[in-house]
Amino acid sequence: MVIQQPSGQKKLTNSTVSELRFVKLTSPYEAITTGTDKAFGAAIADWCQALEVARIPQVMQTFYQVYRQDEPIAFVVTHTLHKLNLARYFPASLKSFFLRLQQMGLSVFYLTILFAEIPLANRPGIVFTVDLTPEEQDVVESFVVNWLMANCSYDLLCVKKAHGREIDGLATVPFLANMAMDLPFDDFNHYVQQRSTNARYTIRRNKRTFEEAGCYFQWRDTVAPFEAEIMALYDSTCAYHAQRDEMEVPIPIGKSYFDALDQVQTLRKKVLTIWQKETMIGFGVMIESNGAWFFKICGLDYERAPAVRAYFNLYYELIAEALRHGVHYVDFGANTYETKRRIGASPRDTYYSLHFKKWLFKPLLYVLKMTVNNHKKETLAP
Repeated sequence: MVIQQPSGQKKLTNSTVSELRFVKLTSPYEAITTGTDKAFGAAIADWCQALEVARIPQVMQTFYQVYRQDEPIAFVVTHTLHKLNLARYFPASLKSFFLRLQQMGLSVFYLTILFAEIPLANRPGIVFTVDLTPEEQDVVESFVVNWLMANCSYDLLCVKKAHGREIDGLATVPFLANMAMDLPFDDFNHYVQQRSTNARYTIRRNKRTFEEAGCYFQWRDTVAPFEAEIMALYDSTCAYHAQRDEMEVPIPIGKSYFDALDQVQTLRKKVLTIWQKETMIGFGVMIESNGAWFFKICGLDYERAPAVRAYFNLYYELIAEALRHGVHYVDFGANTYETKRRIGASPRDTYYSLHFKKWLFKPLLYVLKMTVNNHKKETLAP
């Protein structure tokens, strides 16, 4: 989608910030997102609406439009997590200590966290709808942050960004990158031919292992009628990563969320299921937006999937299907960086700008930095 140019206005600066105003919306569909930059913009409203339909008790989304005079220049998505146990995101040694304290009845580090971020997407919650320079974007981000700080209740404010520029009064820390790749190939065979000799050998070996084990794929447009199997695979994946002390997904999604993905009928998605004979051993959910695909949710049977190289083959099939549909950009999301690097993806960095309302919690910034750095070192595939 082409970004609109501002209608002949002067450059936005701190001296003209008085021209901006904040309008709260009752639904993501009220937002004016014409001109939203990057491919995911077309899916934002539907993606957020799925979370609204799911009605997860711990999560509250809020939507805003930022205007410069009468021109909409940004769409803002926030979500609040109440009583999030921040100790679960500490490095392993500290985590075990504070979780033991909590088991003894000391309710420390249960915080209300306000995210300016598209939930479950690892993407900025301040989405610009006109073409602004980086300096003008900084002015808008500061305006949004100051408004949130003055008008919202929270213990910790987390502003997700695609750049590392500072926001006054907030600490900016690197977060988990999304892995993505362009697909300038005619088909999957062309993609394989462009890989290195070692990579081609690995792809063919993994595909042979997968096929000889009686495994195959099915593509669907809905989660139904396999909600139970998909939910079980998702739960087993979360449990597997929790056992390895890896960073947890802060939003608890269950059956209501997978049902909601089908209920929001305008959400363009594809569901890939992986089977070994008659047993489902994995799945992945892709969101389609503006000619690009975004890999969002995954689940595997860890007793079966590793031996048949299901995770690698999931990505091969995703690339093949994307090319069959003329899609030439895929965002694979965060985590399992080494696996995604091997298939040709590269990082798209993300950052958080953080603000603790109470000075007592400010030392936690260093702890959170340690957690993210430790997690980035985790490069093993599931």
